[in-house]
Amino acid sequence: MAALEHLRFRASIEGPHGSGKTTMLEGLAPRLQGQGHSIEFIRLNSATRKMPAAFLRSVTTDQASRQILIVDGADLLGRASWLCLKLLSKRAGGLIIATHRKGMLPLLMECSTNPDLLNEIVTDLVGEEAESLHQLNAMLFTKHNGNLRAVLRELYDVSNGSPGLKHVRWDDRRESHRSRLSPESPLQGHAQRARS
Repeated sequence: MAALEHLRFRASIEGPHGSGKTTMLEGLAPRLQGQGHSIEFIRLNSATRKMPAAFLRSVTTDQASRQILIVDGADLLGRASWLCLKLLSKRAGGLIIATHRKGMLPLLMECSTNPDLLNEIVTDLVGEEAESLHQLNAMLFTKHNGNLRAVLRELYDVSNGSPGLKHVRWDDRRESHRSRLSPESPLQGHAQRARS
């Protein structure tokens, strides 16, 4: 949080698809709320590339100075929309974005992945069975260009069809693993550790 305060709550989390940017944003939101900030969180994707009017109007209220605007997928905004958001966000207490594009705001964190990180996550999720999946993990990591979200989705589908892994309860373990990825954790998330 000290780095974010130093950047005056105007920062970006950058990285490729499936590298943990959204997870980091989701971990930051409750911590900021705990410090008394109001959070306005918007997720953009290929189907939703515009800022909702209600989101933009929230910046014009009297309480805007305590608001932190969080935008997941900010790089999907067109140039005019991005400039409008940057201008409006000066009234707010901060603007934190997740993006694939570098340089939109000062860098708070860069997320990245590697095969060892994937193996570690799978081990956390399924335990002893993970060792038998290392070769499959490597193949899927390459197939999905390091997108861990896509790899884990496919691995989930593949393993549910495998008699040796049917007893693994992925859904129960996902939430406990997700909470370990939050910025609050001593690990500072797997995404940061992958860079070292």
